[in-house]
Amino acid sequence: RYYVDILKGLGIFSKADMKISGKTTPSYLRTKALIDLHFNSPDEAIKTLEYLQSEYKLEDKYTMYLMVAALLEAGRYNDASIQISLIKAILNDQDADFLIAIQLIEELKISSAKQFLIQPYLDSLIDFKIVGFEEYLESL
Repeated sequence: RYYVDILKGLGIFSKADMKISGKTTPSYLRTKALIDLHFNSPDEAIKTLEYLQSEYKLEDKYTMYLMVAALLEAGRYNDASIQISLIKAILNDQDADFLIAIQLIEELKISSAKQFLIQPYLDSLIDFKIVGFEEYLESL
């Protein structure tokens, strides 16, 4: 979602015509799902991604992370957790631990989250640094 906000801030969506009709290629479907997420239609994005996965048997990292984003936007947190577990199991992606930790932090289960933050998150999909987080927790 943050990358979509950056693209929106740059005015990409207002300058480009994102309407492509009659296409069923995997790249088109992923782009459509991304656009649906941008325009706050996570349920439509989920349908598109489910079709993409069933029709093309596409289980790549980008599509699966896009599904996690759509499920989170739709408020389907348990389904998102299951999808993250699939990412970890099918793709053997250790960076999925980071997403599990973030979900636990959101639920204020800090002690449980620590076990998933053993190694730094090095993937290019998310990039941020929390400044002053320890001091904030100590002030609570």
